[in-house]
Amino acid sequence: MKKIKIIIVFFVVIALWSQLSWTTYAACSTAIYSFGDSLADTGNLLASMISNASKLGSGNLPYGETYFRKPTGRFSDGRLIVDYIANASGLPLLDPYLGRNRTSSLKCGVNFAVAGATALDLDFFSSKNIVLPGTPFSLDTQIQWFLSHRLKFCAAYRGKDCNEHFANALFLMGEIGGNDYNYPFLQQRSMQEVQTFVPLVVDKIINALQTLITVGGARKILVQNNLPIGCSAAYLTQFATGLGEPLDKMGCMPRFNAFAQKGNNLLRARVAELQAQHSDVKFVFADYYNAALRVLQSPQSFGLQRNILQGCCGAGGPYNYNSSTPCGEGGAVSCANPQQHFNWDGIHLTDAAYGKIANLFLDGTFTSPPLNTSCSR
Repeated sequence: MKKIKIIIVFFVVIALWSQLSWTTYAACSTAIYSFGDSLADTGNLLASMISNASKLGSGNLPYGETYFRKPTGRFSDGRLIVDYIANASGLPLLDPYLGRNRTSSLKCGVNFAVAGATALDLDFFSSKNIVLPGTPFSLDTQIQWFLSHRLKFCAAYRGKDCNEHFANALFLMGEIGGNDYNYPFLQQRSMQEVQTFVPLVVDKIINALQTLITVGGARKILVQNNLPIGCSAAYLTQFATGLGEPLDKMGCMPRFNAFAQKGNNLLRARVAELQAQHSDVKFVFADYYNAALRVLQSPQSFGLQRNILQGCCGAGGPYNYNSSTPCGEGGAVSCANPQQHFNWDGIHLTDAAYGKIANLFLDGTFTSPPLNTSCSR
């Protein structure tokens, strides 16, 4: 019996050491480097369109109204997941790469995410006759931006340990790849066709991670998966209201959610393979999909309203979403209580929703291994 107790204690100690090792190694990051699309963009798309900023919805109120009291280029009424992680890490909010403040410290990191970005290159979609109404900046472009930034950073801080800086930084990958499916789906491409894109998208993400590790010196990486798109107001408006797509008891479209999960499962398996190849790299997998579902399934317990699938800012309709009159343009109106809404503009989430999901990441509920940012500095 004594021997059994000793063995049990041994495995408990090993488990605790593993978690503390991650907390020490990954949580106390000195910088954050972020990649992705509009779920993580803190102003890159806006900066790229600075001469026509008023034509971009996120460049106008009510975007940013809840937290910043002004539009910042974020596709929300306030903060995003990356902002909450930066706050929890004791770091300032990340400057967008294209609009970075020259007086800000490069040592705290940079955000390379761009709204509308795809994992696959533009040529792929052109070859399929799929129109990309968003950004021309793919994931490959963001990786090139980072490598350029890294060269300049290392030149500017000559004499410092450049490799140590990037080894101690936290790299946030994603969410990215959602637009690779959004564009074709919303242009009436079939499920069968878009399913063929999934392994290609995952390959691109894995290749980007490989570059960050082998060339960029990344040693701490958080990878986020795709949201349950079958619960998106934009999808529900087009497919449920317009085409009669079946709904589940929550009011979401199970066929589209199953599609998202298939891609998420493949991504997770490939990340596990990459982890096995790089024992010196610490990966955290953030389950955006199930964290969002947890909030959607029990909105009131998170302080959100019952009509959880309806957008806060929009121009009417069953889900308050109209692609011809998007939020930030004339005719679209913001709700009076965005802090009680999950969906912000039919596609993106509210400051409140991002905060709930970020907490589920930060407390380890939907991150594997747990992401813990509380540490002594």
